[in-house]
Amino acid sequence: MQVKGVESKKQKILIIDDELMLRTTVSDFLEDSGYSVSTASNGEDGINKLKTEQFNAVLLDLKMPVVDGFHVLEFMRMNHPEIPVIVASGTGIIHEVVEAQRKGAWDYIIKPIYDMELLIQLITRATEKARLLTDNTRYKKFLEDEVKKRTEALEKINEKLKREIVKRKTSEERIRDNNMELKAAMEELEATNDSLLSSRKELEISEKKYRILADNVTDNIWVLNYETLKISYMSPSIEKLSGFSVDDMTGQSLDKIFSMESYNQIINTLKGQVAKNKKNVPIKPVTLELQMVHRKGHYVWVEITASFLRDRKRNINGILGISRDISRRKEAEEQIKFSLREKETLLKEIHHRVKNNMQVISSLLNLQSNYIDNIKHREIFIDCERKVHSMALIHEKLYQSEKLSDINIKELISSLSHELMSAFSISTAAIGIRLDILGVFLGIDIAIPLALLINELITNSLKYAFPDERKGGISISFKKKNRAYILSYSDDGIGMEKNIDYKRPKSMGLELIKLLTEQLDGTYRLERKNGTSYIFKFHDEKGQKPRITGKNKNKKIPGKEGLKKILIVEDDLITATYIKRIIESENYHVTGIADTSDRAIHLIRSETPDLILMDIMLKGDTDGIDTVRLIKASIDIPVIYSSANTDPLIRSRANETSPSGYVTKPINRAALINLIKKTVGA
Repeated sequence: MQVKGVESKKQKILIIDDELMLRTTVSDFLEDSGYSVSTASNGEDGINKLKTEQFNAVLLDLKMPVVDGFHVLEFMRMNHPEIPVIVASGTGIIHEVVEAQRKGAWDYIIKPIYDMELLIQLITRATEKARLLTDNTRYKKFLEDEVKKRTEALEKINEKLKREIVKRKTSEERIRDNNMELKAAMEELEATNDSLLSSRKELEISEKKYRILADNVTDNIWVLNYETLKISYMSPSIEKLSGFSVDDMTGQSLDKIFSMESYNQIINTLKGQVAKNKKNVPIKPVTLELQMVHRKGHYVWVEITASFLRDRKRNINGILGISRDISRRKEAEEQIKFSLREKETLLKEIHHRVKNNMQVISSLLNLQSNYIDNIKHREIFIDCERKVHSMALIHEKLYQSEKLSDINIKELISSLSHELMSAFSISTAAIGIRLDILGVFLGIDIAIPLALLINELITNSLKYAFPDERKGGISISFKKKNRAYILSYSDDGIGMEKNIDYKRPKSMGLELIKLLTEQLDGTYRLERKNGTSYIFKFHDEKGQKPRITGKNKNKKIPGKEGLKKILIVEDDLITATYIKRIIESENYHVTGIADTSDRAIHLIRSETPDLILMDIMLKGDTDGIDTVRLIKASIDIPVIYSSANTDPLIRSRANETSPSGYVTKPINRAALINLIKKTVGA
């Protein structure tokens, strides 16, 4: 209600979201609806605004660059718990919404936001709730201060009366004086009593006011007697929530209101909170998701936030709770879980079909090799067949795995080694394989190059290390030390010739080992004692430290001065090396190869290229399109996209960055060179 002569202030809303379209659309709608709106494009900007400005509510995105929504929630919980936060989240990450509400989010809305009126309702409900809580806290403190002042006044009067009674015994004169002072004290006491009565009336009015508010809010408010665990107060909204009236609920015990499982959950939570109280540990409000009995016989999912009420001696005497119907949210969660199960089934089918397709390719290579008379050419086909079969084995393991994103490395290496022995028709009696493999699960981005690496190592040993039916053994060890994985491979064959430089390989096998090691972001060394031994070291995706190439900034390479400089950004190192050879054969200078967004930006800062060849589907959180947006925000460099994906939505996103052109994978040499010449010249 607006007070006459005083203009009511607009409520101020802060929108923190990295999507410009969402910020603009929601901001315009809220301003049209009478709100004052401020926006921030990331969590860091939002926190800075929260430090300097006052807001009535915050609309927060969870997934943002620089600082994400969870850090903002932590900041709000520590600094502004009174400001309601409404999380805006995509439909595919409901678990993050649940986590956000556990971290302090007041409510949530699903993106994209189709119903702006629903957003207005959420903001109105949240700001009204925040205002009520603030007013209640402020008024409660005011009354406590007033009672404290009155109590101190009474204590002073009592002390004064005691002193006067002692003096009364000395003389009648003092008695008369004391009577006069006593009369004055009584008058003061009466005035104090009148003041206390007035405060009590104000308290009664306040209680009546907040009871009216409690009786009319949408969420259900209730008070539980701590001794009997029975309802002592229930707001009228309970009838809409459960079908029961206030009279039906008042005096009921919890086991009659909730399902038995929910009742046990409440009791166990209470026991835990009481145990904390006995240890003088601060008790925070508790949020539970429970099943409440409906009058029609079914259960209703409710979210309950409960706080302990205390008397003046800080003893617990009741529980104040707020219940909200979350049945629709639960239904949405079940639908999402069902959708995830469908996607898992589809993903398994995809891995199965990829494995089958690779098996077809392997079979075709095998069939074709039977028609090749040249032994060297036939050997090339057979090597390709083994490599394809190794990748097919990866997808077979993924299809069989419970976790579709990870592969059991121990099973993979064991299957791969035994299949290679079978392919070469070598018995374990002639050449034995000893495995010491750590049972870990790694992602497909690591498993594929690792499998190809082991395939190449075993193939080289079986082809060259044991000539003339020589017997021997192969040892493979895979361990984890600190945050790094160590792959040790050795054979006791005739060994590698000393004049072969494995760091500058000239053979396809050694070059492939070097490329696969680089794709794993690892290092390796070779030893020629008692055969051949390799020791590889690399990190998994979580422990990986960024590998920075191009350390010699602005270093001039002999013979490269004056050439057009091209940066290759490609997450598959073998493909990147193939592209590099094509480009350099046409007299261009490749400044470096990056497989992630961070490394690409680092190389651009080290030496600005004339052209970027960007893979759209980069690994990591930032794809090629967003990487180009980041680059072009500070420097305008022509970009050619490369991708095997022809999705029109992805192509539409890429077109927004104004690229110089596209090349489709597999790369066509002539098409790539023509596009480069058209962009930067010969």
